[in-house]
Amino acid sequence: MPPPSASALYNDAVAMTTNAETTARARTSILFSLVVVKVEVVKVPDDDDDDDMKETRGGGTNRGIGIDYGRVGVAFAFPALAGMLFGVDIGLSSGALESIKTSASDFFSLNASQSGQVVSASLFGALTASAIAAAGTGLKLGSRKEIALAGLLYLIGGTMEANARSVDFLIAAKAIYGLGIGFAMHGAPVYIAETAPSSLRGTLISLKEAAIVFGILCGYFCASQYVGEDGGWRTMFLTSVPLAVVTLVGAGFILPDSPRWLASKNMDSFPALKKLRGPNVSEVELMNELDEINMFADVRRKEEMGKPRSPFAILDKKYAKALYVGLSVVLFQQFTGQPSVLYYATQTFEAAGWSTQGASNIAVVVGVFKLIMTGIAVWKVDSLGRRPLLLGGVSAITLSLMVLALASPDFAGSGVEVATLSETQARFSVAAIFLYVGAYQVSFGPIAWLLVGEVFPTKVRSQAVGIATLLNFGSNFIVSLNLPYAIEQIGIKSTYFGFASIGILSVASIYVSVVETKGKTLEEIEDAYTITETKIDDRGD
Repeated sequence: MPPPSASALYNDAVAMTTNAETTARARTSILFSLVVVKVEVVKVPDDDDDDDMKETRGGGTNRGIGIDYGRVGVAFAFPALAGMLFGVDIGLSSGALESIKTSASDFFSLNASQSGQVVSASLFGALTASAIAAAGTGLKLGSRKEIALAGLLYLIGGTMEANARSVDFLIAAKAIYGLGIGFAMHGAPVYIAETAPSSLRGTLISLKEAAIVFGILCGYFCASQYVGEDGGWRTMFLTSVPLAVVTLVGAGFILPDSPRWLASKNMDSFPALKKLRGPNVSEVELMNELDEINMFADVRRKEEMGKPRSPFAILDKKYAKALYVGLSVVLFQQFTGQPSVLYYATQTFEAAGWSTQGASNIAVVVGVFKLIMTGIAVWKVDSLGRRPLLLGGVSAITLSLMVLALASPDFAGSGVEVATLSETQARFSVAAIFLYVGAYQVSFGPIAWLLVGEVFPTKVRSQAVGIATLLNFGSNFIVSLNLPYAIEQIGIKSTYFGFASIGILSVASIYVSVVETKGKTLEEIEDAYTITETKIDDRGD
């Protein structure tokens, strides 16, 4: 049993979701999930109904039980807050850079190279942390400790950013903050996937994406408030510090470790599971869920007995299907043009005839629209399922890219600003951007990370998510870095057609490879995606 002090902290945290101002932003996302999610009741199976028998035997251990939404909310809040701090960094970047350049009291006088280093330092830190996590550190620490480490790095980085006295110091501070981003984006989806009830897992992982988008909007708002002040960038960076403290305290001292991570280490996972599920769940229901977790851990441990440990375990052919699905959706997420459409939205609106100020305001509207569409994904992911949202959303992404291509000038140049679009082209371009953003937020945005958190077995999940995070940041960097060159050499029309071609390929790939996972336990999903000698149905009742 956990020590009284830990239990007291956990109960205080449950109450804090409704009272504490410091967690108000995270609480908004949590309460939204509680509104849109309803408890599913397991129906009594008929003797001849094999699917229902599988539901009650293999995955019904946490579908029909009473769900303590306070406990679920707390377990979700701190990983989501770690993701939100990633979004805050994105939202602050452009405003903070402008403030640094115009602050008379700092005399930084950034040149183009230094500006690029300041902006990209956090991405470099995130890439580094992702590589460290993928190399095995993530599995050794466990997802809870990773989130706590992210909170600590956010705290150190944010404090250093606000107190930087030189450009080099600021770049180092941004890199440290980026390390926090990398560990957060690795640990958060793993922790949510491994601790959430099956009926809420898709909703909660998707809601983490909403937390990132909400963080971006908070960053936009904060930057707009302080960008005109001398030294306002210091205040901008300082706003992350209180949230970093909450993340560190919550993950470090309130949350339990993942029961599945504990089971994989052959440690007692019952106290952690009991703490996560709360008093509404009976001992019998807890033991049923725990038995399934431990049974899978024992079976996989026996299969690996006598085999040497390898840092390349993820490359074992039995994980090939999961590896392809998890990594392909992350790569397609970036190579269908996500960085280009988001990063160059303002220029697109300017090319469509908007003033610079008007284009910037529209970009904020697009951000709000992203949050709304993410909310729809959160609402529907556990009812419609992952596969329909992916297929429909990515098809719409491909259509929007084709419309953008057809509405763009057909000659090469330095970007969308080189040509004045006709009124018809402008309207189609604006509509296509909104279609792209909406479709992305109900498909690739939340569901790519949901699948990454679901399809890999516990043994390699940490390593796989680390590789996926590394690929995500790396491919984002490659696309963003090479997009201006591509537009200059072949033109924006051909560039968009290239993205659309990849979109067609991604739809075909999803149709062939992605298996529906809604409502299934992680053990059932592992059974579907892993080629092993022992299957769930082979082990008896």
